[in-house]
Amino acid sequence: MSRVLRRLARVFRREGAVVEPDPAAEPDRVADASDPAVALAMRIMAEEGAVSDEASLAEELAAVKAEYAEASDEDRPALMRQIAQLSMRQAIAREARKKFLS
Repeated sequence: MSRVLRRLARVFRREGAVVEPDPAAEPDRVADASDPAVALAMRIMAEEGAVSDEASLAEELAAVKAEYAEASDEDRPALMRQIAQLSMRQAIAREARKKFLS
C-alpha cells in the first residue's frame, strides 16, 4: 500500500498537482507522520473532511462533560459512566494512532 501511495505522490509532484499548504493558513495535521506515504494519505483524508475516531470522540466527550456540569444529582452517575467509557475509547484511539505512526 505504501508503495502505491509513494508512486502516486511522485506522479502528483511531477505533474504539479500537489500544492503545498500555507502553514499559516491551516494547522499541520500530518506533523506526526514520518512516512511520506502516511503523510500523503492523512493529508488527502483531511482535505476530504474525514474526521478521525480520536477527534470525534473528543467532541462527544466535551458535549457529555458540558451536560454533566448542568445535570441533576440523579443523572450524574449515568453521565459519569458515559464520560469514563468515552475517555477510555479516546485513549485507545490515541494509542492506536501513535502505534500506527511509529
